[in-house]
Amino acid sequence: MSHLRSRLVFRATSVMGSLKCITPMALINCLLPTTRGNDQFVDRYVLVAPVVPLVLLTAYPFLPFLQYAWPLAIWRVCEIIIVLLNTLLFDDYRDALEFKKPKALAGLRRPLVLLPFTYADLILWFAYVYRFLIVPLRAPSYRAWIDAVNLSFVRISAFGSSSVETNCPLITSIMLAESAVGLFMGLAAISWFVSLIPSRETADAVERRIKRNRRP
Repeated sequence: MSHLRSRLVFRATSVMGSLKCITPMALINCLLPTTRGNDQFVDRYVLVAPVVPLVLLTAYPFLPFLQYAWPLAIWRVCEIIIVLLNTLLFDDYRDALEFKKPKALAGLRRPLVLLPFTYADLILWFAYVYRFLIVPLRAPSYRAWIDAVNLSFVRISAFGSSSVETNCPLITSIMLAESAVGLFMGLAAISWFVSLIPSRETADAVERRIKRNRRP
């Protein structure tokens, strides 16, 4: 039984490692090799990423062809899920299989700062999809994109509770998927940070000095 579990984890680790190769970040790393393994570039990428769906949402009344960027929305949402699963479950296992030293995080506060931007990225991409699938949100008014963002925020934070009711199976499926992603991210983030707090390897030099200063 333990051998079967090991094979399952090994295959899952291999599949998730392969999926990382089809993300937007992997494409950027291929085009710009200097960005590979660059933590500063990753920080900028996460911080700037929410700007793209925000521009698509707000510029739609002036550039109607932006409604056809929905494949980019699917690509980016899948990237966030793939990166999160690899970070939480598979990266350290893959490093152990390859006899590599696990890569330490550049400080515990860094992922805490980046996490809200990842949530904002998800909320805005789902809002972009809702705006072009739900008829009342297509109106080229000033408030329409805000309504889509509000709907997306409610779906990802309230886990299914919203004032929008629809008989369209596609829209219902997307709303259910967003609620599931929000629930998973919340639980995963809590469990991840709880597991990181006691570890000295997750602290940067300043955080280790803070710990030493707090000792009696």
